[in-house]
Parts: sequence; structure tokens; C-alpha cells
Amino acid sequence: MPVIIIITLAIFCVLIIGTWHYLGNIEKTKKIVFIIIGIFVSYLITMILFSISKSGVTYPSNEIEQMVQNMIVTIFTGLNGILVLPYLGRLWDKISEEEITKQQFQKRICILLIITIIVFILEINYLKGVQNGILEIYQKAISKG
Repeated sequence: MPVIIIITLAIFCVLIIGTWHYLGNIEKTKKIVFIIIGIFVSYLITMILFSISKSGVTYPSNEIEQMVQNMIVTIFTGLNGILVLPYLGRLWDKISEEEITKQQFQKRICILLIITIIVFILEINYLKGVQNGILEIYQKAISKG
């Protein structure tokens, strides 16, 4: 478990530092608000993805389900944030610095949205596999124990 915690902390550090960097010349307080809101939205989306992916997965108890959910949602909140927030921050910086037009901004947001939806569809299947794998390991540990 300590390894998972260290990896999760590293993921969130990469997320925060990367997003901060790509926000460029945006005011510091706006950067902080962007990152906090971005992580919160990433968390909500990850919770939805987990809820969808757990259909058909039978947990031995609510306690185990909560433990698996907390672990997976925490890790994937950071990963999903890394996929989207730095790029969104970069786009926001470019539009505020007038390096791109509003039309270019909208086009890039649409492309990002399409790619993100595809990734989320794949992620739902991956999360289902992860949950089943964790439950298999748990069942083997119980049967040996």
C-alpha cells in the first residue's frame, strides 16, 4: 500500500506542476483556482466512470467495494487530470495572450473533447478489468488464508 500512496502522490505532483507550468503567464490566484476546479471536475468524472464500470462486478462486502473505489478513483483522478488539465491550461494561456484566435481555441477544445470521450470509453473497460483483477487477488488470498 505505501507504494501505491507514493505513486499517487507523484501523479498529483506531476499534474499540479505540469498544469501550473502550462498556464504560463496567467495570474497565480487564477492558476490555483483553475487547478483546484480541474482536479474536482476530474474527480467527479472519475467517480462517474467508476460507477459505470462497476456494473456487473460483485464485491464480497461494501467495505471492500469502498476500499477499491477509493484507491482506483484517487489514482485515476490524477491520471485523468494529467490527460486534460495541462493542455487546457496551455490553451487558456494562448487565448489570453492572443496567440490563437477564438475559432482556433474552439476547434482545439472540440478535438480534446473527442479524444477525451474515446479515452473515457476505453477507461471504463480498463477499470472493470482492474476491479475484477483486484477481486481475484482478494479471493486467492482468502482461500489460502
